[in-house]
Amino acid sequence: MTALAKLGVTAVIAAAVTYFFLSWRVFKSPLTDAIGETFGSLAVLLLVVSIIGTTRAN
Repeated sequence: MTALAKLGVTAVIAAAVTYFFLSWRVFKSPLTDAIGETFGSLAVLLLVVSIIGTTRAN
């Protein structure tokens, strides 16, 4: 894994954890809702990364 890929993975993990705690503690969402929102956000983020990767490969 390249250094840039490791940096990207670290950034995604940090963003997910931050989003989870913001949703759970600051916005006072129930725990299960905060987890669901986090997984949904990660799914959208992975979809965007996949589209960008496919576009750059062509």
